[in-house]
Amino acid sequence: MDENLIIENRILKGYKEKLIQTVNVPEGVSAIAENAFADFPNLYSIDFPKSLVIIGDGAFRNCPKLKSIDLENIVTLGAEAFLGCTALQGVTFGTEPLPPKGGRFNQRLKPPKVG
Repeated sequence: MDENLIIENRILKGYKEKLIQTVNVPEGVSAIAENAFADFPNLYSIDFPKSLVIIGDGAFRNCPKLKSIDLENIVTLGAEAFLGCTALQGVTFGTEPLPPKGGRFNQRLKPPKVG
C-alpha cells in the first residue's frame, strides 16, 4: 500500500504529497473524506476500489487535470465533490446514480437524471 495515503477506519482522509499525479485507492477503503484531495493541481487519474461507496463534500474540488472517474459503486456523492475539475470529460455511473448533495457536480458536467 502507498505509504503516503492517510487512511483511518476505512476512510481515506488524504494524501501526504499534493503534487501526486495518480492515486490507486486500496480495496477495503469505503469512503473518501471531505476535501481529501482538494486543490491537488497535478492529479489526473484516480482508481477507486469496489469497496468505495462514499465520496465526501469537495473531495476532489479544484483538481484541474483530473480527466475521468468511475462512480459505478458510489452510493453517496458529496456536494461539489468535483467542482473545478475543468478537464473532467468521462464519468461512469452505476445503474442508479444518486444526485450529488447540494446539487452541483461540476460547472461543466452534470450527472444524468435517473427515473
